[in-house]
Amino acid sequence: DIVLDEGRSDIPDTWKFNADVVITEPLGSETHMHVNVLGVKMTGKCEGRKIVQPHETIKLSFNLNHLYIFDALSTESIY
Repeated sequence: DIVLDEGRSDIPDTWKFNADVVITEPLGSETHMHVNVLGVKMTGKCEGRKIVQPHETIKLSFNLNHLYIFDALSTESIY
């Protein structure tokens, strides 16, 4: 998972990073956003109640407790 950080203490700071919001698409129950993370363009979504604006820098977190890694050749789960 990659989530809006919002000051979560259950995720270590080393799993957190900044993202520059490029475009937002408010859709009512959720907001889709296009972000730039150190030159890497990503898309994501958050709850519609969260106000996210273009040109804003937001803090995101990797929740590595939900990370799954697969071997590309065998398709076996590595982690």
